[in-house]
Parts: sequence; structure tokens; C-alpha cells
Amino acid sequence: MFYYTLYNLRVISEFCLPGIQPVAVTDNYDVSVRNGFLTFPQKSKSLDSAFHYFRSDDDFFLLVKDVGIFKVDGGNKITVNPLTDDLSAVSLFLLGSCFGMLLLQREILCLHAGAVVDQSGQNSFLFLGPSGVGKSSLITFFHRNGLKILGDDVIPLQIDDDKILATSSISRVKLWENSVTRELIQDEKGIRIREDLDKYMYMLPAETHENKYGVKTLFILNWVANGDAPITFRKLDGPLAWLYLRENIYRYEIMDQPKDFSLIFNLLSFIEKKVPVYLIEGSRNLNSLNRILDEIKH
Repeated sequence: MFYYTLYNLRVISEFCLPGIQPVAVTDNYDVSVRNGFLTFPQKSKSLDSAFHYFRSDDDFFLLVKDVGIFKVDGGNKITVNPLTDDLSAVSLFLLGSCFGMLLLQREILCLHAGAVVDQSGQNSFLFLGPSGVGKSSLITFFHRNGLKILGDDVIPLQIDDDKILATSSISRVKLWENSVTRELIQDEKGIRIREDLDKYMYMLPAETHENKYGVKTLFILNWVANGDAPITFRKLDGPLAWLYLRENIYRYEIMDQPKDFSLIFNLLSFIEKKVPVYLIEGSRNLNSLNRILDEIKH
């Protein structure tokens, strides 16, 4: 058995998760990950030809073509039926979609975001956007400039009294081979996340995995990959802020139950009252990364 701390949860797993640093053995755990045979439900929905899912009140099934069948139930158990020997590919969906749904079963919403903690160690800044927008490049740049990371892809949020807290997910970044910040981690050994992708996972020190941090600002990344246009910060309010935030709720496209909408409404209402939201536009380059770093430092 293998033991991990993931998403601020103690996890016991029958699988060795490639690149993830194990922790000390414990008799107390929040989540178990088991290997087992699964039959995928016939009444399922599809996001594309390779990604199929089924949800009930208590269970979530995921079928990823040529990767595996996964079942998440009760907010504390994940069963995996691998369809490949590529454990990195299995781990990719286990640690992303499956843990995202497990947290939802625990009534915790996640944003599709990267996040860092400022130098005071008190405040977190989240950077939201779809896959490929440059979240991991930005987080890698911040890390190399002395900031601690909470995660580069999926960030759980919880309301606590009068503030919103961000929880660390996994201390790693996933970078494409041609990433603008790829050269910053040439001294690190990357693990290819799937055999058919030129994208690599790099583990970073687990400096924040047992803490929660107040969210100071949310930034929506709406920049473009090429060009030299300077970036701008535009404050979003009201319905426009809600629209951008809703689009960046992790796996929003498969949230179709009344309790999902209640969680979403409560979280977005609280953000609107307590946390400023900015839209970042312009070109994505090293100058832009430095500008954003200056913004959150001051």
C-alpha cells in the first residue's frame, strides 16, 4: 500500500502514483484508492468520443477510452479498473477528474486554476483558465521567483466564516515541451503524463499541502499565446464576473444535480461580496509574467 496527502486529504492507495511523493504510513485515512473490476453503466453521457461518465446521487463513473474505468463513491473511495499499463495516464484522470468529483461529493467545489501563496504566507492568488491557457507556465515562473504553490490545475475552495479558503492540491506542474517556462526547470526530471502527449509532470516541494489560505484575488487568464501586446487588468463585477467564474469551475460541464447548483450559487455569491476578480488580457510572454508577479507582490 502507498500513502499520500492529496487535496489536504490522507489517501491510502493500492497504486503507486508516478511522481507523487509518499508520506508516512498511517492507520487513519480519508480516501482509499483500490484496484477492482468495474462494469460501466449503459446509461451514460459523453463529453467527447473518449470521455464518458455517469452520475447518481452517490456515485460517479468515468470511462476514458484506452485508459481506464473509474468509480468514485461516498466522498471517500475510488475504484480503478485500468485498461492500460501506462500508470501515468491512469494517474492523470485519477488525480484530476476523479478527485474533483470526490471533493464535490464532500460538498467542496474546485476551480480550474493554478494558485500561489504570497511571501507573507497568508494570502493566496488564483489564476483561472482552460487547459492550455498557460496556468502551469505562470505557476512555474512564480515558484522560481520564491512563491509557494498550491497547485497548477485544480484548486478546492471552501467558505469559512467571512472568507474563502484555498486548499493545496498536488505539488506539481504539468508543462508542454515548448512551454514558455520549460527552461526554468531543466534541472528537474519530468514524467511524461501520457505516451501520446509531449507534456511532462514535474514535482515541486510539498510546502503547503496541510494548510489553507485566504483567497485575496482571482485572475481570469484571457491572454493570447503570441504577440507583444502589454497585458491589462480589468476588474469584473456582477453578471460578467459570474459568467467567467462559472466557466472555470472544474468539471462544470458534468454538474447537473440540484445540490451542485446550490454549491455553485453560494460560492459565487460569496466571491462577489468578498474577493476581487480581474480579467487579464494581452499577450503571454516573459514580460507579462513579470508584470503579474509585480502585481501580486505589491
